[in-house]
Amino acid sequence: MPSLARQAFLVSASRLANQALMVLGPLVLARLLSVADFGRYREFLLYATLLGSAAAFSLPNSLLYFVGRQPAAALGYARRVAFATGVASVATVLVYTAIEALLPRPPLGELLLPCLLYVLCFANLDFWEFLWLARREPARVAAYTAGRLVARTTLVCGVAWATGSVAWMIWSMVALEALRLAVSAAAWRRLAAGARAVAPEASWREQLAFALPSGLVVLGSTLNRSIGGMVVGEARGAAELALLVVGGYLLGLVSPLRNAVSDVLLPQLASQARHGVSAWVEAWRRSSVQVSMLLFPAAVLSWRHAETFLAVAFAPEYTAAAPLLRWHAVMIALACLDFALAMRVLGRTRRMLGVSAVTLGANLALLPLLVPRLGAEGAAIALLASTAAGSAWLAWQVARGASIGLAALLPLGGLARVGAAALLALVATWPSVWAWLPEVAAACAATFAYLLAFVALLRLFGPAESADLGARLAAWLAARRSTST
Repeated sequence: MPSLARQAFLVSASRLANQALMVLGPLVLARLLSVADFGRYREFLLYATLLGSAAAFSLPNSLLYFVGRQPAAALGYARRVAFATGVASVATVLVYTAIEALLPRPPLGELLLPCLLYVLCFANLDFWEFLWLARREPARVAAYTAGRLVARTTLVCGVAWATGSVAWMIWSMVALEALRLAVSAAAWRRLAAGARAVAPEASWREQLAFALPSGLVVLGSTLNRSIGGMVVGEARGAAELALLVVGGYLLGLVSPLRNAVSDVLLPQLASQARHGVSAWVEAWRRSSVQVSMLLFPAAVLSWRHAETFLAVAFAPEYTAAAPLLRWHAVMIALACLDFALAMRVLGRTRRMLGVSAVTLGANLALLPLLVPRLGAEGAAIALLASTAAGSAWLAWQVARGASIGLAALLPLGGLARVGAAALLALVATWPSVWAWLPEVAAACAATFAYLLAFVALLRLFGPAESADLGARLAAWLAARRSTST
């Protein structure tokens, strides 16, 4: 059975690799499609992602907790998830169809049918990743997610290159998800037929009580991230929506990294929580600082080289999204603190519902004020402000639930050291130092110099978490070398 450190590394590496593919796809599509067509394609994904979140409702995530608690009943819990997801997805499709029929100006219009079919195929029988994680089979997780993403990215980019049609791209995605659903149904039937049935100890009510608050939080978070794009798309058009999407695209690297760490840490922290607060809080603080060692440099570099990155990665016409990228860079830095994980460890998922009200309320209050004046940049500012407000609210709830002060909860010393290293390393990117090189070469050389300076400063400032992370990586590499020989 793989160790916890190895699981975290494998899952994080696979999700980062998958996210790299997700980043690569839009880079290709941005060059194959016009800005307006790219915006229309992303608008479809905006609604499909929101409806998919409502259809899944975080039900598969509950397997991490319940299967970890009763491994022998894994199939019983998975069967419940499959049934509940089927009901939730059908209800989501029916409710949104009624909403589109009632609106004088339907957002999806002719794309309604493919969007609803995509949601039904995408959400159902898609619990495999969480089932395998709960059973400590990270290799299967990596193979499943990578294969699915490679197929989707290759198909969409191929159709875009061959036809240049957004409609054909969307229908190809529907066909691929329908194929995945059919294969999953066959695999599930075979697995369920050949396994001994073990009754779950937790009742339906207990499993739903655990999953539904998290589902509402995820849905609220998805709506909070999506509402700005919806408003921009309706008010300013698909081209400006494309700029908003491109400006926030690096945020996509944050979710798989943080979720991978959270998914692996949750069973361990939940076990530690039985023996008192101090053990799990210290582990959570340490993981937050270690994640910041990855996110802080990413935030600083994306802020520093925004125009160059957008021109090279996408196309020169997307450099207008540089201010948006800089606003989103602040959100990348804030993401190191996963208060939602701490709330799940405390078992207070119901209290997480308040964060949806806080973030969505702040976003909805700011969007009408900022978007008419600033366009897509106003949506980025509103998202940042609402996310910060939600994080502050969650931090207060965690501190109350753990009966500790905010100073004892937040790893302020470690984060301050990492932040100081990340900012001071900017000296290595000083423009005059690299002015003799072409723009792209100068950005690459400055980035390399920055990373070297950042690592050196981390060693100088010496946060304990950096030494711990280095020791874990060294031990893992040594174990890999010994097994290979």
